[in-house]
Amino acid sequence: MRVQRSPAKMATRHLIVSAAVLAAGVACSSDTTASSEEPPSSESLTAIVVSPSSTTLEPGGTQQFSAEGRDQAGSPVSVSVSWTGTGGTITTDGLYTAGDTPGTFEVVATHASGLAGTAAITVTADPPPPPSGLDDLPLATGQLPRWDLFGGF
Repeated sequence: MRVQRSPAKMATRHLIVSAAVLAAGVACSSDTTASSEEPPSSESLTAIVVSPSSTTLEPGGTQQFSAEGRDQAGSPVSVSVSWTGTGGTITTDGLYTAGDTPGTFEVVATHASGLAGTAAITVTADPPPPPSGLDDLPLATGQLPRWDLFGGF
C-alpha cells in the first residue's frame, strides 16, 4: 500500500522547512556580525604620529620611539608600522641608536597603507678628548707659571 500526500500538505511542509532554514541562516549571520569587532579600516586612518617628534643624542645614544595612528576625527588608532632611520640604526620595536657622525637625521614609521610619520634626530659632536701628555695639563686655578712670578726662569 502506498501513501499519497496531497499537494497542499507537501507545499505546507516545504514552506515550514524553508522558513526554518531561513531563520537559522539569519540567526547565524546576526551572531557572526554581533560578535566580530574589526579594527578600523585603513581607509579611516589619516595620519601616523611618531613620538617623540624630535630628540638630541650623543653618538651611541639611544631613544625609544612609538607610533600611533589617527583617524578622520583625529582620534588615536592602534597601528602596526615598520621603522627606518638615517644616521644610526633602529630596531623593529622603534629603538634608535645614534651613529658616530654628527648631524640631523630622521626616523620614519610606515604603515602598510603607505601613510608615514617622521621624527627628527640631532646627533651632537663628541666633546674634545682630554689632554694626553703632562705638557698639556692646565695649571690649577690661581697658579701662575714660574717665570711670570719671577720675571723669567
